[in-house]
Amino acid sequence: MQIVHRRNRLSASILALLMMLPGCGEESAPLLTDPSADHTATGANSYVETVVPAEDQSLTGEEYSRRGLPAWDRAWSGEDMQRAWRVLKQIADENPLRLPRFQSPKSGEIFARMIAAENSNPLKDPSLSVQKKMEIVVPLLTANAEILKLYGLAQARGITFDSEFVELIGTNFDLFEITLTVIEEFIPTLDPNDPTYSVRMGGLRKMRSGLVTSISGCLQIVTESDEYRLTERQKLVVYLRRSLPGILPHLDDAQRKTIADRLEKMRTDSTLEQLQPGLSQLAEEVSAIVERSDSKTDADAGP
Repeated sequence: MQIVHRRNRLSASILALLMMLPGCGEESAPLLTDPSADHTATGANSYVETVVPAEDQSLTGEEYSRRGLPAWDRAWSGEDMQRAWRVLKQIADENPLRLPRFQSPKSGEIFARMIAAENSNPLKDPSLSVQKKMEIVVPLLTANAEILKLYGLAQARGITFDSEFVELIGTNFDLFEITLTVIEEFIPTLDPNDPTYSVRMGGLRKMRSGLVTSISGCLQIVTESDEYRLTERQKLVVYLRRSLPGILPHLDDAQRKTIADRLEKMRTDSTLEQLQPGLSQLAEEVSAIVERSDSKTDADAGP
């Protein structure tokens, strides 16, 4: 049940985010990867790995296609992602081991399409209105969340999908970073006299709080050597280093400091030696963001 609780932590910020999006109601939701860093562990030769990934029983692309999966030789829209989730849910209900796997000879192309950065490119298009971007992001977020949930539930049942889960988490945080920028553009377009305005602003506050919870959940995963292989925990550190600089400015000072303090403790934790120097670099980068924020606050306060 420990994994289920972690999945709930990761979902908290997404649920809060959707509360403030128009037309989303109470739906659940999301996660992109582009790892180019070397994930080789410090002292890896002396490290004994105990986590064994689940056997690859995934289907071929043709088999997924016959089940109704969208074509994977192009970017997937939010609607494509929704369709993919519905197909994959049916498959997972039958046998979760048949879900697509990261870098699998049989289904690697399918998984790569699910986490492709290309899927969120429309959100970066300066020619699109912010209203259009909001329409795009809602189905994308919700579908990504539901797909993540499929793998999280399988993991909770003892099926080790650590690579897939970490890749999807990385995708989620990349998507959050993009979405937060869209939201910052969207908020000024809202009418403060609209009856839903206070609800949406409340949703924004919950989202910020939820993001702290989500980040804390990811940092907890980094420590869980009994459930995630060292290489996957190292990749998660890389993904946090990629996304946090774009996410932390959207949090308040106290929330940023909470994350910085947690990382300071982790960088001196002897049980996490195999995750250095990446963890120390992440701690330094977050600390620098906090310091810049403190300096700006002092400057704004004036003499």
